Amino acid sequence: MKAINMRWLLGGLLASVAIASPLHAQISTPTNPSNPQSTNSVSVRAADLIITPRAGVSYSTSGGGYDGFTSFQGFFPLYRTPAGNLLYLVGQLLLDNDANLGGNLLVGYRTYNPGSNRIFGGYLAYDSRDTGSSVFSQLGLGLETLGDGWDARLNAYVPVGNTRQTVNDALFDTGSQLTSFRFQNNFLLSSGTRQQTRIRDIEAAMAGFDVEAGGRLIRFSDYGDLRGYAGLYYISAGDSAVGVRGRLEARPSGNLAVGIAVQHDGILGTNVVGTVSLSLPGTHPGDFKDKELAVSTVNSVELQSQQFVRARMGEYPGRLNAIVVNRQREVKIAASTFTDVILTNPATGQPYFFQHVTLGATGGNGTFENPFGLVQSALSATRSDGNDIVYVQAGTNPGIPAFTIPDRVQVLSTGVVQQVPATISGQVFPTYQLPLSGSGTLPNVNGTITMRSDTVLSGFNITSATGAGVTFSNVGRVEIRDNIIRNTADAGILGNGATNLNLLRNEIIAARNQGVYVQNVGAANVTDNRITGTIAGTTSISTPITGDITIGSITIPNPGSIIPLPSGQGIVIATTTGNTNITRNTITGTGTQGIVLLNATGTATITDNSVANTIGADFIATVPILGNIAVPTGQGIVVAGMNGNLEISRNTVNTVRGQGLTVAGVTNGSTTISSNTIRNPLDQGMVVGGTSGTTTIANNQISDVVTRNVTIANPTGIGPAVITVPTGQGLLVLNSIGSVNITGNTIERVGGAFSPTPPAPDSGQGIAIANFAGQIDLALSNNQIRNNFNDGILIGLAGRSSGTTTAATANVTISGNTIENNGGATPVRGDGIGIGLEQDAVINNLRIENNTIRNNGDEGIDIRLGLQAIPILNPTTARLTGTIRNNTITNNGQNGVQVEARGGTTARVEIASNNASNNGQRGIFVTTSNIQLLGTPQISANIQLNTLSANAIAGFDVLTTTSLIPPSAAQSICVNAAGNTSSNASTITNTLNFFGPNVITVVNLGAVSGNNPPSGVTVTGTPAPVNTPFPCP
Repeated sequence: MKAINMRWLLGGLLASVAIASPLHAQISTPTNPSNPQSTNSVSVRAADLIITPRAGVSYSTSGGGYDGFTSFQGFFPLYRTPAGNLLYLVGQLLLDNDANLGGNLLVGYRTYNPGSNRIFGGYLAYDSRDTGSSVFSQLGLGLETLGDGWDARLNAYVPVGNTRQTVNDALFDTGSQLTSFRFQNNFLLSSGTRQQTRIRDIEAAMAGFDVEAGGRLIRFSDYGDLRGYAGLYYISAGDSAVGVRGRLEARPSGNLAVGIAVQHDGILGTNVVGTVSLSLPGTHPGDFKDKELAVSTVNSVELQSQQFVRARMGEYPGRLNAIVVNRQREVKIAASTFTDVILTNPATGQPYFFQHVTLGATGGNGTFENPFGLVQSALSATRSDGNDIVYVQAGTNPGIPAFTIPDRVQVLSTGVVQQVPATISGQVFPTYQLPLSGSGTLPNVNGTITMRSDTVLSGFNITSATGAGVTFSNVGRVEIRDNIIRNTADAGILGNGATNLNLLRNEIIAARNQGVYVQNVGAANVTDNRITGTIAGTTSISTPITGDITIGSITIPNPGSIIPLPSGQGIVIATTTGNTNITRNTITGTGTQGIVLLNATGTATITDNSVANTIGADFIATVPILGNIAVPTGQGIVVAGMNGNLEISRNTVNTVRGQGLTVAGVTNGSTTISSNTIRNPLDQGMVVGGTSGTTTIANNQISDVVTRNVTIANPTGIGPAVITVPTGQGLLVLNSIGSVNITGNTIERVGGAFSPTPPAPDSGQGIAIANFAGQIDLALSNNQIRNNFNDGILIGLAGRSSGTTTAATANVTISGNTIENNGGATPVRGDGIGIGLEQDAVINNLRIENNTIRNNGDEGIDIRLGLQAIPILNPTTARLTGTIRNNTITNNGQNGVQVEARGGTTARVEIASNNASNNGQRGIFVTTSNIQLLGTPQISANIQLNTLSANAIAGFDVLTTTSLIPPSAAQSICVNAAGNTSSNASTITNTLNFFGPNVITVVNLGAVSGNNPPSGVTVTGTPAPVNTPFPCP
């Protein structure tokens, strides 16, 4: 039908163009008898006004019940009389924005009344519209009067045929109210009420009418004008509404018209519609062929008005050309009852088949009415089709012996709430609670439960005197949930090989070796388990880490064979190939570590866990180069050998015998450690080593780290046969490369000690960072570091280039931190920020800005290059370029800022706009030292605009040094000091060096004292410091 209508419309349009011929509308000018001048002074030659066929194109935007559309239209005069009557035909072809067709045919009649200078007319139309989903037809009729000053129109629209058409009809279940459940034989039956919703989307052609009146607002030259119209309209398609419409129409010429309309009603709402149309020829008098009118100047205005009105005989009728369609939606809700519908497994589409067991019963066939008395009898009756459930009631429970769950079978007890996905009367219930479940009585199992592929175990109290509580090997999906596992001779849950593992809400008590130990799994989800009191056995996890672990330039070959993990962990997940999720587990009193994740690939998430009170006896490990080390084994959380993305967040670790958190060897991904709380760990709060990519350590709380002395026996090439290394760092970062962001952490009360056997380092730092190779972009911001035994922040870089390995290089930003009350006065210890560069290490860009550094025992900021250099054996070429700006450095035990270079090192520093006051020695101290065969240390220092008040020795002090044993060597300092304010004198001193000349160069030497008021600068030395007018290099 759509094709016939369109073909008919288009054919009629073309045929009308072919047969139409120009018609003439006679213009006559009557004589006015009351005006004598009209007879003699008005001369009018009668001429026909030619109304020709014309064509046009227009576009209307969307709104008011139709999409935007383009119209191709034609106006065809059919018949006229000299008295001013016209019969005409209009045809239109419509193409909407979605390329759907529509059209109109309209026959109209107009007559001109010379007495009123007005046109009166009417029309009858047929319209068709294709919406893309429906095709509608309607009849239209209208009346109009057109004049020079004002117009009025009345249009009516009457849809015919099928005026309401369904474009979408959907029926679906929206809920079921289950009223009863019962087992019958091996099936579960449900009864209840089913609710269905039917939604029908309908398109309805709207009947209605509109009426408007309006007139000229502005007259343009050459017959153009702007007209305004206002009116009412009525629409109805089931619901009805009365609306208001206002519009403006501008005709700058007879060929062009533009318009805008605003309308509002209670169904279609508010719509703004714009139109533009172009037609040839036009409808103004100036556009017609015969233009000759012989008129005198007296009545030319009146004649022009008549001519203008007569020309409007050829205008298109003013109406809505597209059928107004209302898109409606009908929603009907119906309820029906269902009785004894069998519960269906949505995964298979088949009914669940229950093998019922009531422990202690005799005989039985597995039906609800006649259950088995033995679990094994039920297991033997199952089919591995994914639908069978062995459903166990405790009954008389002397203890179930060990059993094996066949493939694709679930073994569930009524002791805990059991929920399974189910389809009932067409509706899927993701968690349908089985009847009788949640009784609180868990059947006892005395022995090991072995699981096969795609199996579920839930709701049992398991004890095994001969092995693990639950075990599996080389299976598909395994789910173990809501069990109590206690006093097992091996791990509570022990598995090797599974494609998908879910361990949920199990409680594991006093398991030997591990609470959970699984390895070689795909995706692993370990959530909401509670593990207490694991017993460290005599065995260890051999080769727990496969392959090598590289931490910067240090590679530990096959670490699993060197440092096997002694058993006793709460959770061990080793070698995963999919995503690993360890969440909301509670682990207390374990024999060794709380949570261990090894060799994971993919994405690993360890979040919201609690680990407390690990036991963790020391374990002697033989480590290459270092020798025999007593390693603690009670860490809270350990991750090693990670390949992918790692997140460790919102965990709580409290009172563990080992690090609170250890991460080693994370590659090919990002590492995020955030919002964890660690209290009372041993050795370190956190250790992060060998990460690459982006490492973020943010918003953690670390406190009360306990120190100890670690004895290293038989170290290779490190001095004495036995050395003692004290432990104690809040956060220790070792050889992590890439981007490392440490922000928003609070680290306090870290214990520490001085090493009794140098060169072993002292301990007690809040944050300690050491790199020996590779590039690190390090940012420490907005941390709170306080009340620690030693330094607040200690950064050490060293290393040498070898082959493809480079010495440690870095960009370091330290900003917005509060570092206070670290270290102590007896003995002196504890820089706020300490930075040491050795060997060939480089910091290309150091920025220490906007920090508050106060009440620390040693320097506020202490930067030293080459202090451990040894001629020939350990030379140094370390380099540093940096800025120390806008810091508050007060009440520290020694110097506010100290920069020292030794050996062949180079430091270029700007120290500006700091407040370094009330410190125990100097506000700023820049110095060099050296011995023979190490090269010449060089410092370039810009010291400007600092406030240096009430420091004990000097505002700032620039000093070269000398020594007799070992013999000193040449040193070089260039200083540019200006704009500093100091309450006591500053000094620049070049020390006489018998073994090589020391040189101090001062920018604008003659003005340096006056440029640093009020106490000035004392400049002395042998040889005397020299002047340069140029900036320091």
